[in-house]
Amino acid sequence: MLNKVIGHDSIKKYLKDYSHNLPQVILFSGPRGVGKKFTAFNFIDEIYGGKLDQRLNNHPDINFYEPDTKVFKLEMVHEIQEKASTTPFELDKKFFILKHVDKMNKESANACLKIFEDCPKNTYFILLSENLNLVLKTISSRAVIFNFSPLGDINNHIPAMSNIEISLIGGCLGNISLIKDIDINKFYLSVKDFILNFNDKSYSEIIEWGKNNELDWYILTNLISFVSFELIREDKVTEVALCFLKNIGEFKDKISMSLSLDNHFRNMLIQIKYSLENKKEVVFSVSKEESKPISSEKKPFDKKLYDAFDLPAKNTVKEYLSKKFKEVREYTEDEYGPDLIVDNRFFAEVEVKQNWDKYDFPFETLNIPKRKEKYLKYGKILYFVLSKDMKRSIIVDGINLKKEYLREVPNKYVPEGEYFYQVPVSLCKIIDIIGGANV
Repeated sequence: MLNKVIGHDSIKKYLKDYSHNLPQVILFSGPRGVGKKFTAFNFIDEIYGGKLDQRLNNHPDINFYEPDTKVFKLEMVHEIQEKASTTPFELDKKFFILKHVDKMNKESANACLKIFEDCPKNTYFILLSENLNLVLKTISSRAVIFNFSPLGDINNHIPAMSNIEISLIGGCLGNISLIKDIDINKFYLSVKDFILNFNDKSYSEIIEWGKNNELDWYILTNLISFVSFELIREDKVTEVALCFLKNIGEFKDKISMSLSLDNHFRNMLIQIKYSLENKKEVVFSVSKEESKPISSEKKPFDKKLYDAFDLPAKNTVKEYLSKKFKEVREYTEDEYGPDLIVDNRFFAEVEVKQNWDKYDFPFETLNIPKRKEKYLKYGKILYFVLSKDMKRSIIVDGINLKKEYLREVPNKYVPEGEYFYQVPVSLCKIIDIIGGANV
């Protein structure tokens, strides 16, 4: 039952409500090991009052499908279609749990949609995805979506875990098995030595280190982030450590599961070396054929500006949303993530438009920097852009960041031009953020 699921309290509450009025399609999205599959099985057990506990993994009316390749093949969807058309064996309902629906191509997704439309009313689907942004709209538009976040209080559940172990599993208990049999101290020292001496290493030495590393890529990137944080706190090779920290985040954002992870991890190391040598920020461009470094000037962080505008703006939106939703908090699980998470259902990113100094929004389009499209991978997100006095806000849903709105716009930080989504105001909503209308 759901009381066996550690954490994710808001999601469990909503699922308990849904257990009496089931949506046909539910989609669980979140990082590997966060507990999506475990929650799915226990949700089904919750529906039947815990009576299925011992048979969850081999019940004839609970079907689990996971692709054994990098693509969710059409043949597997056809098998699901055949099973979905039959009546339940023992229960009054039939369930299908589909893992890695983000690996469906258009053909498989369309076939899956056909199943949703034609299957009996007592047939239900729970879809699992590690990257909601990769799930085709054909599928996600039909589902009730729940976003799973890593646990921020693992020590409350497993007190014996060290800080480095918690960092390695990324706050996801399902990843504990990945570190159970490894010598953490050995790999910690290897990564620390690599970063400390990175400037002195040749390109061939960097490639060799990446090639010979034995750790799972997810654990290795988390370890690099952990060591980088430590070195920054100790004020050692700060520039190198910051570059690793920044670009590990970009690597995780951009990497495609259809590519060779090993090759692209080594490419990332080379790109970091390139960026340090040329004093440029690296923006990753990952395709099936290649991964190239593209340099761009980095907008400097202005703490005074942040304290004067960004921080108050975030607090203003947080206060506004707290009056309309049960739980609104800062999203702290990922340093490079969006500003706020609301009821574990959607996210909010906040900024101030300082040239909006009148009551009415003075422009025909709302400009959202292309770099902020990375937040789409977290799930549903609303972009709040506040007026200079923070009394009004224009809001755009992330689904409206479409390619046809991309334009290169010069600005004071990037005179040669930076890409923005210029979203028509007709697709946005303008509210009075203090005592305003509903979102």
